[in-house]
Amino acid sequence: MTYGSNLTFTFSETYASVEKVYLITIESRFPLNKNFTFLYLFHSFVKILFMSNRLKAHLALFLANAIYGLNYFIVKEVVPASINSISLTVIRAVGALFFLWISGFWIKTQKIDKSDRWKMMIGGLLGITISQTLLIVGISHTLTINASIIMTTSPLFVLLIAAVYLKTKLTFLKLFGIISGAIGAILIISSNGKIAISNKTFLGDIIILCNAISYAIYLVWTKPLMAKYDSFTVMRSMFLYGAVFMCIFGGYSFVDTDFAAIKPIIWLAIGFIVFCATFLTYLFNIYGLKYVQPATVGIYIYIQPIIASLLALFIKNETYIWIKVVAMLMVFGGVYFVSIHKPKENIISC
Repeated sequence: MTYGSNLTFTFSETYASVEKVYLITIESRFPLNKNFTFLYLFHSFVKILFMSNRLKAHLALFLANAIYGLNYFIVKEVVPASINSISLTVIRAVGALFFLWISGFWIKTQKIDKSDRWKMMIGGLLGITISQTLLIVGISHTLTINASIIMTTSPLFVLLIAAVYLKTKLTFLKLFGIISGAIGAILIISSNGKIAISNKTFLGDIIILCNAISYAIYLVWTKPLMAKYDSFTVMRSMFLYGAVFMCIFGGYSFVDTDFAAIKPIIWLAIGFIVFCATFLTYLFNIYGLKYVQPATVGIYIYIQPIIASLLALFIKNETYIWIKVVAMLMVFGGVYFVSIHKPKENIISC
């Protein structure tokens, strides 16, 4: 026991010394200015390596949610101008499955019991096929700002569904949070204060809301599976089933797509959606959950609508009327109150 403690202490000292020597050497010999862009990037990368696991976890969570926020904007640019929403969803599901399957050569997976396979199948249908389809279709029919704020309500639906399905306790604050978030969502959908089917964004807003509910059902459904198996095994299996369902339902639309007409820049955007916004964000979230409390992880969801809204405002020139600001604050407040819980409470985190 003493030997192990001394070894750990010695390693920590050595690690800190290496970091200090590197930083002093690189900063004294190569001043970091505009003429040393590559060196600056390399220097920043090395500093990240020297971060504590907790700091790296927070960085990973920030990047994951920033990518999610950027994804709303990119999907809006790609669909439907360059590719239809169903074809993009097929590419996203199959592409993410490919990366997950390749990762399986390095990440150990568990064997799934036969009795759980149908549960994985339903999870893949809910979380991959239905949820991702609704998200991309919804974004193509509404504003980036609307979609990002409405999707933030997902934790509210998780709590409601968990209260029914898993008998999770509903406190006054959580109930208040649900009501606050619901009012915020209604304000977004009503846009100018009136709920009307003729509203240009009404259909898209409703689809995004259905997606938030679908994703919440998926999270509650997979909670027991996540407790039994490691998250990588569950996600790999669900993407397999989800991609198969997606190919069945979206196969005709996929085959009918004129891929030759898609520009290289659009393929780069699709690559971002598949690799960064689907596969990479999953890895970031898993790493973050390893070192940060679930309640803290939930707070990072606020980054998504902020990033998406800023991009929509300054690049797409979308309007941000005062009612949307009020709605966003009500949704944020609702999610905050829902996220408050005691350690002993059985709360599902998103």
